[in-house]
Amino acid sequence: MVKKKKRYEQLKRKISETGYVLKGTITERYFDQGEKRYGPYYQWTFKEGRKTITVNLSKEQKVEYGKAIRNYKRVRNILREMEKISLQILESTTVGVKKRIKRRS
Repeated sequence: MVKKKKRYEQLKRKISETGYVLKGTITERYFDQGEKRYGPYYQWTFKEGRKTITVNLSKEQKVEYGKAIRNYKRVRNILREMEKISLQILESTTVGVKKRIKRRS
């Protein structure tokens, strides 16, 4: 149990050290017009409610938004691990209701 609590504290620290977070994806696009190719253009796409939102980005924004998206994915994975550890700790440190025994028919 001590190992699990230590791991949980490590994960909390990782989250507190995380920079900006954004959900979504960044796409690099090119447009062909006849013989000429234009681009790259960068677009950030994310869901807001049931709507998909697309925002055009500059090259600088692409870099910074990309970092924030990676941070979001990292935090999401950390939270999943924290949730598993939390359940294990709570199940082993609290008293629950007695489980019923299944009867054969």
